[in-house]
Amino acid sequence: MEPGSTTTSKPGVVRYMAPELLNPPQFSLPNSNPSKESDIYSLAMTAYEVRSSNTIHGYRLSFIPSLCNKTLTEVLPFGNTRDGIIIFHILTGNRPLRPQDSRWLKDQTWNMIMTCWSEKREQRWDIRAVYNQLSVSSIQEIAETERGNRCAFSTNVID
Repeated sequence: MEPGSTTTSKPGVVRYMAPELLNPPQFSLPNSNPSKESDIYSLAMTAYEVRSSNTIHGYRLSFIPSLCNKTLTEVLPFGNTRDGIIIFHILTGNRPLRPQDSRWLKDQTWNMIMTCWSEKREQRWDIRAVYNQLSVSSIQEIAETERGNRCAFSTNVID
């Protein structure tokens, strides 16, 4: 568990949890069972901070492409804010701001992250669209920026 973080009665770290898991009645849901849509929300929070070394908290994330050891943001969602305040932010529609100093977080990827943070579950992307965005668009943008670097880019798209 991250320093300064707690969990709810359901497994998970608050700062990565979709709003409907934190307060199901607010979203007309009978319970706080995780769903594909809540997983996408959490994945977008992870993408916000993940290093392109394909690891986070020691786990290898093979579906996130290598970006030549560049970092998307390295910023913990909501910083060192206490969980009660994070829950308030999530439930009132506030999301982390786009870091101004991250040249590797391109517009297309930021737009994907923002859509995956939507309060309306049905508006969030599915995993295939997220994978394709991270595999193709982001890598192509970085390749254009870093022309001449010796990086291996994989642009495998899943159908």
